[in-house]
Amino acid sequence: MENRPRYYFAHQLMKSLVFQGKDKLGFMILDDENKFKEMVQEGWKHSNETFNKKYRPYKIELYYKGINEDKLLVLFSSPSPKKMLDTYFCGFVLGGKVPRYFTVEKGMMYTILGEWTTDGHINYGEVSNEIEGIISRIEDIYTDVNPADAMRKIIEEGKPKKALIGGESIENNIIGNDLRN
Repeated sequence: MENRPRYYFAHQLMKSLVFQGKDKLGFMILDDENKFKEMVQEGWKHSNETFNKKYRPYKIELYYKGINEDKLLVLFSSPSPKKMLDTYFCGFVLGGKVPRYFTVEKGMMYTILGEWTTDGHINYGEVSNEIEGIISRIEDIYTDVNPADAMRKIIEEGKPKKALIGGESIENNIIGNDLRN
C-alpha cells in the first residue's frame, strides 16, 4: 500500500466500501446524498489520520448518469491529486451483479481511467479530464459485460497510449480469453 492518504483513500478505503457495501451506498445516495458526502468526508479524515497527516475537508461533487436503463453510475470528486495515481474522481455503478469501481487518476502526462475488480486493477488508458468525457468512456466500457472485452474494444479503436492489466503490457495479454487471468 502506498504511504499516502490520497492513494489510500481512493484505491483502498473507498474501493473496500464499494465492494463490501455497494447496495448500502446506493440507498444512502438515493435517500440523502448529504449522508453519502459525510461518509466520504469521514473516509478522507480517516485516511489522513492513518498517515498522521493534517485533515482538511474538501468539497465533494457528485455526478449521476443512468446506464443501460437499469443501472446508475455515481461519480464523486476526490481531494485534488498531488502525485501520480492520486485520483480526480472515483465512481461506482449501482444495479449490477458484480461491483464496478472506477478511478480517474493523475498520470505522468495525461489522465487515466482505471477500474478495480475483485481480481485486481485494470488500466483503460487515457481519458478526458472533463466530466462528460469520463462518463462517456465509462458508459462505453460498461456496455461490455467483461472488462477484458472492453479493453479489446478500446485497443481496436486505438484509444490508449499504453494500457496495463495486472502490471503487464496489454500486448502481452491480448491473446487470452480473459485479460485478467
